[in-house]
Amino acid sequence: MKKLLLPILLLVCLSACTKSKVNNTNNIEEVCLYAFPNEEGKWGYINAEGEFVIQPQFDYAYAFQSHRATVRIGDWFTGNSGIIDENGNYVATPQFEFVGDFHEGLAIIKLDESSSDNWGFIDTTGLIVINPVYKQVSEFHDGLAAVQEPNSGKSGLINKNGDYVFSTTSLTVTNYSDGLAAFSLNEDSNNSYGFMDKDGTVVISPQFHYASAFSEGLAIVDIGDFDKYGVIDKTGQYIVNPQYKHIKDFREGMAAFKNQYDKEGFLNNKGEVTIPAQFDMASYFCDGLARVEINDKLGCINKDGEFVIEPIYDHISDFQHGFAYAEKGETALFINNKGEVIKSTYVKGL
Repeated sequence: MKKLLLPILLLVCLSACTKSKVNNTNNIEEVCLYAFPNEEGKWGYINAEGEFVIQPQFDYAYAFQSHRATVRIGDWFTGNSGIIDENGNYVATPQFEFVGDFHEGLAIIKLDESSSDNWGFIDTTGLIVINPVYKQVSEFHDGLAAVQEPNSGKSGLINKNGDYVFSTTSLTVTNYSDGLAAFSLNEDSNNSYGFMDKDGTVVISPQFHYASAFSEGLAIVDIGDFDKYGVIDKTGQYIVNPQYKHIKDFREGMAAFKNQYDKEGFLNNKGEVTIPAQFDMASYFCDGLARVEINDKLGCINKDGEFVIEPIYDHISDFQHGFAYAEKGETALFINNKGEVIKSTYVKGL
């Protein structure tokens, strides 16, 4: 069953734009490529007209970023992931258990299943620039990433050379973004998460059961009282008091929340409910649209809560640059943000 569904840590957007020269001139044109399968279930990349630019040959294919895309040969249990350029050539042959998205020119990698302690980073040339020796890593933001070593208990922030700018053995640093790093105390406590700056100075004292990375200046926190999630700003002040069963990260000024009845809606970055809880599932806004689920079918709404894509699909990706990948039964579809079908292919066993 070849869905564009992922393990933890990899967020899929099925398209990306790269800049390339056209007509042998110095004019630069933006060219977008989108992952799409053929009738045999092999994945390649099509352009906005639905024509294959990179022929189907992969078992999984993901978004281009920094002129690179992660592809996989084989399944998630026995296969390996590699990296290609926009011509379909391998920059790194399939050899990794996991390859994440590129952020600031570096992507998270995991070598193989032999150990849980072999996470590192690769650059866009396919060179492993930070050796895969860590138990836990986060994506790079503002030139820094959070890491945790497996045996020593050492944790902290590293730069792109792999050097620590801050380290500790008394805390676990879990992520870094927007100038702040989330950390947890190395003790059995329900209120052990807080935030520090890049120098290790505690800015928001440990008081949360869980704390996400900051996104768009806001972080999601859980006080641990029967899953009561809220939203704080960078001073630690509540924008949304802990009251929801779950809140996703903010994207494009909006965040999905789940109420006590397991229905989902959206908050804005002022903490106001702008789209009431009415969906069985609500995802992130991407390209001005968000995926939502009603009665096991997926569609997309705009920021006014209006359906732009009716909930008729079994699967739909985030919209990127006006297009998305969708599935309806055993039919793979390439649609635009008006719901018009650009390309469709029957894929047996999809």
